[in-house]
Amino acid sequence: MFQSIAITGRGMVSALGLDVETCCAAARAGILRSRELAYFSVHNPEDGSVENAIGHAADFLTQGFEGDARLLRLLQAGLADLMRQTPTKPWVHKKTGFYLSMPDPRRCYTGIDLIPDETEREALKQVAAQVFESPLDTGNYQGMLNQAAALCGWEGETTVKGVYLSDHTAVAEALMQAINAITRKEIDIAIVGGAESLLEENVLAWLENTGRLKSPAIGAGLQPGEASAFIVLQPLRDAAKLQDGVYGFINHISFAEEDNTLLSGKTALGKALTRVISESTTQETEDNLTPVWLFSDINGEVYRAMEWGYATMRLTQQSERYADPVLWFSAGAFGDTGAVNGAISICMATEAFRHNYAPASTSVLLSSSDARTRSAVVLTKSA
Repeated sequence: MFQSIAITGRGMVSALGLDVETCCAAARAGILRSRELAYFSVHNPEDGSVENAIGHAADFLTQGFEGDARLLRLLQAGLADLMRQTPTKPWVHKKTGFYLSMPDPRRCYTGIDLIPDETEREALKQVAAQVFESPLDTGNYQGMLNQAAALCGWEGETTVKGVYLSDHTAVAEALMQAINAITRKEIDIAIVGGAESLLEENVLAWLENTGRLKSPAIGAGLQPGEASAFIVLQPLRDAAKLQDGVYGFINHISFAEEDNTLLSGKTALGKALTRVISESTTQETEDNLTPVWLFSDINGEVYRAMEWGYATMRLTQQSERYADPVLWFSAGAFGDTGAVNGAISICMATEAFRHNYAPASTSVLLSSSDARTRSAVVLTKSA
């Protein structure tokens, strides 16, 4: 188990704004900037009409861009806000490592068993077999980060120490590796985060074909979003000297494996999620009168709702504290932000600490990947 690590910087852009403070304030106020996506239509089975899908697009950044260029725009804006929010730039002249949470370029070849059309399903299986046989090269993400840093005038190292592609749990995995590297004194500062967009046409088609995209035909589904978010981590001995201050502390990270994955089409029974929540909340020092404050990555999909329901039933058998937790979830404000969902939750929690509207001094950030991994990150206001 690692020692507490300080969060000493944050940066974020989304459909709700170009900086972390605006994004979090808008989310708290219940402001939405979801809109119809004119370039992607879905079928309404009730009357046969064709309607546009709904998404949370950062149009002021990404309109007219696709693929890597779209991610590059988000990365550039996220880094730019990180510099604005951290004027002393503690990473300059320090040994710094980036730990990126990014979308898996192969994701559109997963979940094929969820596609109802047999002909299409079998054809995609053959293509997917070839795709997954080829070695995965994440080196382009280093180049993308270098380009984004150059565009926004970044000062300091931009060495990528790791790239994590496990969608919702990518940030937790990146945090664990970053904290281990700081603890071993391999680096002085870690910058964790990345960029995500679920609004590209091929991704939207994949979500629709696998029954995950909210539409007139699928009432229980996700609304896609896009965002970039970064956080800066430093050891406590260095954070105490900072003029910019400390936004919070990471005290614990738990992982567990779920047998029934989202893309298998089976229902998760909540055992893995229960385990990470139990392990994380036992780290708290608050009394039983303090509410359990959880961030969930529930996004409108039946799978995640069922998993949360089963986990809740298991948890309430352990303690009455879990019967009525304070539950926050970012997807309601930003849409599903996949690989950066965890970093956005950290930004929201630390902003609540900073402005004294947090319901507790400890928050547990939960994530369930499309695959087996489940994670919980314990964030506290004080060390």
